[in-house]
Amino acid sequence: MDEMLEPAAQFLVGMTLVVGLYRWSFTGVLREKWSLVRAFTEARLHHVVVGWVMGFVSMPLWGIWLERGALLAALFLVGWYAMTFGALVDWRIMRLMNRQMLRCEGGQLFALLIVMSLSWYVFESAAKINGWLFIGLGGVMAMSLPQAQLERRPMRMRKSAQRVPSIAVGAGILMLGISGLQMRQEVGVVFFLPFANPLLLEGMVGRVIGSLFLGAVVGLLIDMVTRGAKRAYFGYLLAGGILIGVGIGMNVAVEPLWVGVIAGVWIINTTLNRVAVLQLAEGNSLILRISLLGIVGVFAGTHIAGSHFVWELFGMSLGLFFCLPAIRYIGQQMAGQAGRQIIYWRSLFNQGELGLVATLALGLSAGSSVATSVGAAWLSCELLYALSGNGLAALVRGFSGRVARLSEA
Repeated sequence: MDEMLEPAAQFLVGMTLVVGLYRWSFTGVLREKWSLVRAFTEARLHHVVVGWVMGFVSMPLWGIWLERGALLAALFLVGWYAMTFGALVDWRIMRLMNRQMLRCEGGQLFALLIVMSLSWYVFESAAKINGWLFIGLGGVMAMSLPQAQLERRPMRMRKSAQRVPSIAVGAGILMLGISGLQMRQEVGVVFFLPFANPLLLEGMVGRVIGSLFLGAVVGLLIDMVTRGAKRAYFGYLLAGGILIGVGIGMNVAVEPLWVGVIAGVWIINTTLNRVAVLQLAEGNSLILRISLLGIVGVFAGTHIAGSHFVWELFGMSLGLFFCLPAIRYIGQQMAGQAGRQIIYWRSLFNQGELGLVATLALGLSAGSSVATSVGAAWLSCELLYALSGNGLAALVRGFSGRVARLSEA
């Protein structure tokens, strides 16, 4: 009896702290007086603390059920964001991409490749990280390159026009998919064909084909189900189809990230509800960001309670995340998009939530401890930039101006 009372008391105390923290985040006096506290809450980082407390105090009482629930939520978020990216791959819009966008993102990817190669050369023996895991980490960094949005708008389009997907995000999804398929346990994919023997696909090529085929099937089924559906139920049908598709993909060892992307591409190019799909893809960003931060916090709480944390991976990821502002600057210099205003320098330190989505996708194939370690590095950078991003931007701007004056002299 005493063994049950202690976890229950710990759980009640933790839930009390969670309620108190949420109450404080909405009505706290310190949030109005202290700029650092206000920046912390505006970045929604208190949801990470809430998730961490819930995961830490619930682990002794709920255990495996909490981990399964967090894994299911992470799987849905990965599939939804992948579908969101795929829904932007509209063949009628892709032709509007210009050379400036290609130079910017191409320069960023080239600089990232150099940084990743140097990191592997320096830390390969010290960190003892699997090569495929390191490729997946490169995919996380590539998906983190866009500063605030999932994609960039073409220069010739109006502000209200549909956006064009980021090449860097596409490269990151490709790298994450390849590394994820290699790190998953080998499972044969069987297709039952009408009027023929079942087709068995094994190995890397088989699972790639299985991922693409399953994504196309999911997109086709969602398109068929949502035709004629009312606008109020459209989002639920779309979310349910994505969850079923990525769940099947996870169980048959194909890449759920690719399943979501292919499903999104199929839907946007065949559906009659194109406007509704785009509204869902570009909306609800605040709810999704809160869910992402909360899930990462729960992962951190459960694995810290179980003493699972990869410090070598955390250190390497933190160093790579710190290099991203310089990589963004190099790409924008190559494209002629670099500015001189303080707003521009501050934007170099903005982190979109796609880096966190990529972290969860990497954790689905490499293990939750990897998601916790890389996610902790992402959150550390986000915390630093939220609290002192303006100061860092002013410092870098002053240093850059001084270097420019010296070079002119």
